[in-house]
Amino acid sequence: MTHALLKPPTTLQPRPKANPTFSSASLDTQTPFRTPQQSRPSSENSQSSSRKPSPVENTSARATTALIRRVLCPQPTTGSNEAQPIEDLLPPLTSSNDVDLQLYAIIAIVVKETIYSWYGKITSDQTFVEEVVRIIAHCTTGLEGRLRKVDIESLTFDEIPELVENHISAYRISHDAARTPGIIVNPRAVYHALNPHPALSPVPDPSFGTSATQQSRNEADYRQLLVQGALAILLPTEDLENTCLRTLVADVIAETILGRSIGGRVCEGWFVWTRITKLVIAVQAQLNPRTTGEEIEVDTRSRLEKFGLLSERGDDTRPATDGRRSAFSEVFWRFLQTNLFPHNALPPPSPDPPTAEQQMEIRRRCAEALSALFPDILHRAAGLSREDVVKEVESDLDVWGDAYMNKHLSYQILDLVIVRVLPEMGEKGVKELMEARGIGI
Repeated sequence: MTHALLKPPTTLQPRPKANPTFSSASLDTQTPFRTPQQSRPSSENSQSSSRKPSPVENTSARATTALIRRVLCPQPTTGSNEAQPIEDLLPPLTSSNDVDLQLYAIIAIVVKETIYSWYGKITSDQTFVEEVVRIIAHCTTGLEGRLRKVDIESLTFDEIPELVENHISAYRISHDAARTPGIIVNPRAVYHALNPHPALSPVPDPSFGTSATQQSRNEADYRQLLVQGALAILLPTEDLENTCLRTLVADVIAETILGRSIGGRVCEGWFVWTRITKLVIAVQAQLNPRTTGEEIEVDTRSRLEKFGLLSERGDDTRPATDGRRSAFSEVFWRFLQTNLFPHNALPPPSPDPPTAEQQMEIRRRCAEALSALFPDILHRAAGLSREDVVKEVESDLDVWGDAYMNKHLSYQILDLVIVRVLPEMGEKGVKELMEARGIGI
């Protein structure tokens, strides 16, 4: 596998489009980029001033903060570091303290499980861990600066939905071909031909014993190329020259994070159905109180604000940086922490998946939750009973039932985001990127 695989297919190249209703580049002049030297308001103080957390939230926050202190800053400074906010002990990762807390929780879990497991047996010195954290901080702050120049609205509501639509279309075509009388085809092979991706080749075939192993190896190599290319762009030259540290950080991101998410259970059908069910329940909890009011409000928010990708400004009297925090980012990183790293630890390497019967029940519950979003009057107008609607939704949910096909979509979304945030990776491979920095590989 060579670095040339990093060059995206033509479908990932920027497309001409109409003038957007919102350009995220405008945030550059509105939200100052926070440097490590700038002071930040304590996330604990800002949260407590806005609302009193519930006991469950408070316990979770305390456990998360304790984990970060124990792993990433165990040695007390002057007096005791317990009295200092986390943001005063560690370098900033983003311009949001809330997002930083979730990110540092993920970093602490990864460091505890993958680095301390062997490094702690050699020495108690924290220098190496501090270097790893500093490199990650370089990457996250660099990514945040580049994200401000990306058209988030077009990416979220135009380009990613187009990839989802292509996935659904390829799934249905591949299964229609498999059901054609007199033709014996592998639906995965048809899907891969319609929606190819280098990380997922060759198509795993039980009749060829080495195909699954080769595909898994190619997938791991592809993740490494993605991460190495990103580090070649984001890291300072002195850190990039440190081969040992760069390789360790790349392994942690490529295998522990990406490998356990895209390459793990996140793409399994039952996992997707479970997340959809929880999302629907959360949406219903938000919608129900709003439908009981007597007044009808005209929603003048932009698409970004409606979907939680940009905070509502209104009469907000909080500081500008606080007021523009992305609720979506906080929810996203909290999702990663709670789903990929439950109980503040890495999940078992190979958890037992649900049985076939259990998966069918999970899909059924997901279909019931989705059908409940539509009033009964709509069902009756269409001449369908609620049970008919549930069965129809169950059939539609099958498009998320194949993990191998779901991986295609996941990697395509990852490629798209990377090319938009790091356009250099759409033009050069890892070798060229490293040589441009004066480092040979």
